[in-house]
Amino acid sequence: MAKTRRRGQVERIGADRWRIRWYVGRDVDGSRLYQRRTLTGTKQAAERELAEALKRAEGGFVESDRTVATLIAEWLKSKETSRKVRARTLSDYRDQAQRYVVPFIGHVELRRLRLDHVQALVNALASEGKASETVRKGYRVLHGALAYGVKLRLLPHNPALGVELPLRDRREMRALGPEEARAFMRAIAGNRHEALFAFLLGTGCRPSEAYALAWRDLDLERATVTIWRSVERVRTELRIVEGTKTEKGRRTLLLSQSLVDALRTHRARQAHAILEAGTRYDRAADLVFSTDAGGLLDPRNVVARYFKPALAAAKLSTAIRLYDLRHSHATLLLHEGVNVKAVSARLGHASAAMTLDRYAHALPAAEAQAVAALDAVLGG
Repeated sequence: MAKTRRRGQVERIGADRWRIRWYVGRDVDGSRLYQRRTLTGTKQAAERELAEALKRAEGGFVESDRTVATLIAEWLKSKETSRKVRARTLSDYRDQAQRYVVPFIGHVELRRLRLDHVQALVNALASEGKASETVRKGYRVLHGALAYGVKLRLLPHNPALGVELPLRDRREMRALGPEEARAFMRAIAGNRHEALFAFLLGTGCRPSEAYALAWRDLDLERATVTIWRSVERVRTELRIVEGTKTEKGRRTLLLSQSLVDALRTHRARQAHAILEAGTRYDRAADLVFSTDAGGLLDPRNVVARYFKPALAAAKLSTAIRLYDLRHSHATLLLHEGVNVKAVSARLGHASAAMTLDRYAHALPAAEAQAVAALDAVLGG
């Protein structure tokens, strides 16, 4: 304990109460800096705590009374200041932290946080019946905040590393088959959002990308569309976000002639609506799919009032989501033998491997071909 006595000390301040003090460096004016902490227990326990504090100080770690909740708040503030994440993502981080992390371990001091605390949090969320993706989202927020703490030298390592997470729930996607797709196209004829639904099925775009589409992004003469923006909801506000999350998310797609014709018809109808609306119409937004006043569509309204009734009219399950038109686009192309790389490019996936992972079930013909080839080789 000789080194401990030189750089720190244990002082008795009451029955089973101790104050430890240790040297952490010098201030800008050259004066010595110390940190202090009050403990309850035996002197041996206080000496062990002092030894640990000195070890952390020698490693360059800053002793702090910060709690997990405080660190998460600081991490979120740094994310907000850096502007490296979208407003919607930041809002989701805050929501996940307040709902799934802070109520469980927000009070725990960083210096006392261990792997078993984080594992207990994950286990508690899972035992409450939370979906595996919900548990993983809460864990990712905590992991990110703790990694930030390591960067600031508030922690010697990330206590979230090594946690066992629940297996991912594979939600079965519902894609339309060829006959169902044709029935859907017949059912949307005359629908207020006929062109929107045809666009989603015909391009594989995400609904959020279609809602942000402007006429300047379309070239109907060349039959192309450039996808580079999306709409996101932050609490109750809808807003357009420019740019895509990945480089391949920004893409230019070829349009089928039938879709080009549908968009031309839609544009003519929209021009008539603009004349009727007069100055009430937001011409500056230049949105392809908009409200009667030219503003952003409310996705919930589109689904409830127009998409679900169209499904019912086509005698299709109303459990099908608007996003499933994207899955339908991919599976229909793959069933027809379109190259996976080409499908991946249309979807804006980061890689063809990602497309294969999600849509391998849509390649029954390719699997049969592979088995036949193996039989030919092995059967001699």
